[in-house]
Amino acid sequence: MVLVMDNHASCCGYTVLKMCRDNVTHIVTLPSHTSNKTQSLDCMVFGPMTKYFNSGANSWQITYSGQPITIYQSAQLIGSAYPRACNAENIISGFRTAEIWPLNRDVFTDVDYLPSTVSQNVHTAPTPDQEQPSMSCEGKASNQQPSRNGAGGASDQQLSTRGAGGASD
Repeated sequence: MVLVMDNHASCCGYTVLKMCRDNVTHIVTLPSHTSNKTQSLDCMVFGPMTKYFNSGANSWQITYSGQPITIYQSAQLIGSAYPRACNAENIISGFRTAEIWPLNRDVFTDVDYLPSTVSQNVHTAPTPDQEQPSMSCEGKASNQQPSRNGAGGASDQQLSTRGAGGASD
Protein backbone atom coordinates (compact mmCIF):
# COMPACT_ATOMS: atom_id res chain seq x y z
CA MET A 1 0.00 0.00 0.00
CA VAL A 2 1.18 3.55 -0.68
CA LEU A 3 0.17 6.57 1.42
CA VAL A 4 0.65 9.93 -0.30
CA MET A 5 0.71 12.89 2.08
CA ASP A 6 2.20 16.33 2.55
CA ASN A 7 5.57 16.74 4.19
CA HIS A 8 4.31 18.58 7.27
CA ALA A 9 5.96 17.51 10.53
CA SER A 10 2.56 16.89 12.16
CA CYS A 11 1.88 14.08 9.67
CA CYS A 12 5.14 12.19 10.11
CA GLY A 13 5.24 11.46 13.83
CA TYR A 14 6.63 8.29 15.34
CA THR A 15 3.19 6.73 15.81
CA VAL A 16 2.27 7.22 12.14
CA LEU A 17 5.60 5.89 10.90
CA LYS A 18 5.40 2.84 13.17
CA MET A 19 1.81 2.11 12.12
CA CYS A 20 2.79 2.33 8.45
CA ARG A 21 5.80 0.06 8.96
CA ASP A 22 3.69 -2.47 10.89
CA ASN A 23 1.08 -2.48 8.10
CA VAL A 24 3.55 -2.57 5.19
CA THR A 25 2.52 0.88 4.01
CA HIS A 26 4.99 2.99 2.05
CA ILE A 27 4.84 6.74 2.61
CA VAL A 28 5.41 9.15 -0.24
CA THR A 29 5.66 12.73 0.99
CA LEU A 30 5.01 15.66 -1.30
CA PRO A 31 7.43 18.60 -1.44
CA SER A 32 6.53 21.67 0.62
CA HIS A 33 4.48 24.39 -1.09
CA THR A 34 3.70 22.25 -4.13
CA SER A 35 0.19 21.10 -3.25
CA ASN A 36 -1.28 23.16 -6.08
CA LYS A 37 0.28 20.63 -8.45
CA THR A 38 0.34 17.47 -6.38
CA GLN A 39 -3.01 17.24 -4.59
CA SER A 40 -4.57 14.91 -7.12
CA LEU A 41 -7.87 14.38 -5.31
CA ASP A 42 -8.33 18.12 -4.70
CA CYS A 43 -8.00 18.75 -8.42
CA MET A 44 -10.11 15.95 -9.83
CA VAL A 45 -12.48 14.76 -7.08
CA PHE A 46 -13.18 17.37 -4.40
CA GLY A 47 -13.26 20.30 -6.85
CA PRO A 48 -15.96 18.65 -9.00
CA MET A 49 -17.78 17.44 -5.87
CA THR A 50 -17.97 21.04 -4.62
CA LYS A 51 -19.39 22.12 -7.98
CA TYR A 52 -21.99 19.32 -7.96
CA PHE A 53 -22.95 20.13 -4.36
CA ASN A 54 -23.28 23.86 -5.11
CA SER A 55 -25.33 23.16 -8.21
CA GLY A 56 -27.66 20.91 -6.22
CA ALA A 57 -27.90 23.49 -3.42
CA ASN A 58 -28.79 26.22 -5.90
CA SER A 59 -31.52 24.04 -7.42
CA TRP A 60 -32.84 23.18 -3.95
CA GLN A 61 -32.98 26.86 -2.97
CA ILE A 62 -34.89 27.72 -6.14
CA THR A 63 -37.38 24.92 -5.49
CA TYR A 64 -37.79 25.68 -1.78
CA SER A 65 -37.37 29.46 -1.84
CA GLY A 66 -36.90 31.06 1.54
CA GLN A 67 -36.19 27.83 3.41
CA PRO A 68 -32.71 27.20 4.81
CA ILE A 69 -30.75 24.11 3.89
CA THR A 70 -30.54 21.94 7.00
CA ILE A 71 -28.07 19.18 7.78
CA TYR A 72 -30.57 16.71 6.34
CA GLN A 73 -30.68 18.42 2.96
CA SER A 74 -26.88 18.83 3.09
CA ALA A 75 -26.50 15.09 3.56
CA GLN A 76 -28.84 14.47 0.64
CA LEU A 77 -26.93 16.96 -1.56
CA ILE A 78 -23.58 15.40 -0.66
CA GLY A 79 -25.08 11.97 -1.24
CA SER A 80 -25.92 12.90 -4.82
CA ALA A 81 -22.68 14.85 -5.50
CA TYR A 82 -20.26 12.28 -4.08
CA PRO A 83 -20.83 9.39 -6.52
CA ARG A 84 -20.71 11.76 -9.47
CA ALA A 85 -17.30 13.13 -8.41
CA CYS A 86 -15.65 10.27 -6.54
CA ASN A 87 -15.36 7.60 -9.18
CA ALA A 88 -12.46 5.57 -10.54
CA GLU A 89 -12.19 7.66 -13.71
CA ASN A 90 -11.78 10.94 -11.77
CA ILE A 91 -9.35 9.43 -9.26
CA ILE A 92 -7.12 7.96 -11.98
CA SER A 93 -7.33 11.23 -13.89
CA GLY A 94 -6.24 13.10 -10.75
CA PHE A 95 -3.10 11.01 -10.36
CA ARG A 96 -2.36 11.40 -14.07
CA THR A 97 -2.93 15.19 -13.94
CA ALA A 98 -0.67 15.56 -10.89
CA GLU A 99 1.85 13.33 -12.72
CA ILE A 100 2.13 11.05 -9.72
CA TRP A 101 1.13 8.05 -11.84
CA PRO A 102 2.70 7.40 -14.19
CA LEU A 103 5.50 9.12 -12.30
CA ASN A 104 7.06 12.15 -13.95
CA ARG A 105 10.23 13.05 -12.01
CA ASP A 106 10.60 16.23 -14.07
CA VAL A 107 7.19 17.73 -13.27
CA PHE A 108 8.83 20.36 -11.03
CA THR A 109 11.56 22.82 -11.93
CA ASP A 110 13.89 24.53 -9.46
CA VAL A 111 11.58 27.56 -9.54
CA ASP A 112 8.72 25.42 -8.16
CA TYR A 113 10.75 24.72 -5.02
CA LEU A 114 11.62 28.35 -4.25
CA PRO A 115 8.65 28.99 -1.88
CA SER A 116 9.76 26.09 0.34
CA THR A 117 13.17 27.69 0.89
CA VAL A 118 11.46 30.49 2.84
CA SER A 119 9.99 28.06 5.36
CA GLN A 120 13.30 26.22 5.75
CA ASN A 121 15.22 29.24 7.06
CA VAL A 122 16.55 28.90 10.57
CA HIS A 123 15.59 31.96 12.59
CA THR A 124 17.88 33.00 15.39
CA ALA A 125 17.21 35.63 17.98
CA PRO A 126 19.16 38.85 17.37
CA THR A 127 21.87 39.70 19.82
CA PRO A 128 21.27 42.77 22.03
CA ASP A 129 23.54 44.93 19.83
CA GLN A 130 21.51 44.06 16.69
CA GLU A 131 18.23 45.91 16.38
CA GLN A 132 16.23 44.35 13.60
CA PRO A 133 12.94 45.75 12.35
CA SER A 134 9.90 43.52 12.71
CA MET A 135 7.03 43.40 10.26
CA SER A 136 3.65 44.63 11.40
CA CYS A 137 0.38 43.04 10.31
CA GLU A 138 0.11 45.61 7.54
CA GLY A 139 3.51 44.54 6.14
CA LYS A 140 5.30 47.74 7.19
CA ALA A 141 8.66 47.62 8.93
CA SER A 142 8.56 48.72 12.53
CA ASN A 143 11.41 49.28 14.97
CA GLN A 144 9.04 49.10 17.93
CA GLN A 145 10.50 46.93 20.67
CA PRO A 146 8.41 44.00 21.86
CA SER A 147 6.46 44.69 25.02
CA ARG A 148 7.18 42.86 28.25
CA ASN A 149 4.41 40.40 27.40
CA GLY A 150 6.12 39.34 24.13
CA ALA A 151 3.22 40.33 21.89
CA GLY A 152 5.31 42.46 19.54
CA GLY A 153 4.26 45.80 20.98
CA ALA A 154 0.59 45.10 21.60
CA SER A 155 -0.71 46.84 24.69
CA ASP A 156 -2.16 45.01 27.65
CA GLN A 157 -5.55 46.50 26.66
CA GLN A 158 -5.28 45.00 23.15
CA LEU A 159 -4.24 41.63 24.52
CA SER A 160 -7.12 41.47 26.97
CA THR A 161 -9.65 42.04 24.17
CA ARG A 162 -8.20 39.27 22.01
CA GLY A 163 -9.41 36.40 24.13
CA ALA A 164 -7.82 33.02 24.66
CA GLY A 165 -7.07 32.44 20.98
CA GLY A 166 -4.59 35.31 20.84
CA ALA A 167 -6.04 36.95 17.73
CA SER A 168 -8.68 39.59 17.38
CA ASP A 169 -11.70 38.98 15.19
